[in-house]
Amino acid sequence: MHSPTVDHRTPTHDGFIWPQPRNRMVDAGAVRQRMAEDISRLVKDRGEDAVIDTDDLIRLGWRPEHVRAYAAAAFSTLPSSKRPRRRGRAVSPREMAASIACLAVPIALIARQMLGL
Repeated sequence: MHSPTVDHRTPTHDGFIWPQPRNRMVDAGAVRQRMAEDISRLVKDRGEDAVIDTDDLIRLGWRPEHVRAYAAAAFSTLPSSKRPRRRGRAVSPREMAASIACLAVPIALIARQMLGL
């Protein structure tokens, strides 16, 4: 059984280990550090032009809550030359049309007020 309070890397006779599995870690600093190590390993494996997705981190064992809360901080701890490009979520044409439609009403009201109608 893993102790919920020991999240930081621990030295052993074989080197350092992470005593907790990723999905059970709770210490914010340790989560950011381990996630940054995972991102660095992914970049090393995929090359400098790597695109790292949140799904890549989830596949490694991180919970979605961890990724939402700590991925940005983990990416920011990497040196800028080693930071991978992050894949953004694609916006569908339907979402784009809905966004434009939401802006149409306020723009029409402002134009009407400016013209004194």
